[in-house]
Amino acid sequence: MSSVGVTDNRIQQLQQEIERKRGLLQTLNRDIPERSNLNKFLKIVNTDYEKYLDEINRENREKLDALQNIATYLESINNINNSVTQGMNALPSQAEVNRDLANVRAEITRLRDLMSTPLSGSNP
Repeated sequence: MSSVGVTDNRIQQLQQEIERKRGLLQTLNRDIPERSNLNKFLKIVNTDYEKYLDEINRENREKLDALQNIATYLESINNINNSVTQGMNALPSQAEVNRDLANVRAEITRLRDLMSTPLSGSNP
C-alpha cells in the first residue's frame, strides 16, 4: 500500500473517531440538565435528612436528660430506703429500686452509645 493510501486510511479513521466522540459529547450534553436536576433533588434530600437527624438527636438528648433525672430520683429513693426502718412500706422495695436503676442506667448507656456513633453517609 502506498504512503498516500496509508495516510488517507489514517485520516478516515481519525474522522470516524472524531464523529464517534462528537456523538458521545452530544449524548452527554443532553444528560447534563437531567443530572443537574438530580443533584438539586439530592441536595434537598440531604438537607431534609440532616434536619431529621438533628431532630432525632434532640429527642435523644431529651430522653437522656429525663433518664438521668429518673436515675437521680431512684438513687435518692435508694438512699432513703437505706436509712428508713423496715416498717415503712410506702417506698418501693430495695430490689425494685435496684432493678429500675439498673434498667435506667442501661438505657442511658445505650442512648449515649447511639448518640456517639456516626451514621454512615452523614457529614460531620
